[in-house]
Amino acid sequence: MNINSASEFDDLMKDDFNYMVFHCASNLDVSISTNDFKVERIYGSPGYEKPEGDSAIKVMCVFPSQKPKPNESIGGIIILKLQLTNTNVDKFSPIKVE
Repeated sequence: MNINSASEFDDLMKDDFNYMVFHCASNLDVSISTNDFKVERIYGSPGYEKPEGDSAIKVMCVFPSQKPKPNESIGGIIILKLQLTNTNVDKFSPIKVE
């Protein structure tokens, strides 16, 4: 993000301050319990591209983002690339998340 003028800085502080300063989660650590898949790669969490130990995802800090319009959002996403480890499972079957 580049700020090129005092008015841009004022707008940023007025509109986005709460989203830049107040995080909603710290040290987020998510694990997956299954024998059918393993996490091969993590996208969207810099520094944690490969799973470590029992953790599927590690994120140091999660910040909320505002919705400029009702059907629009700004922000990031974390994607896991899964590798099938059980050949008896259909890799296209839905995964249940609890």
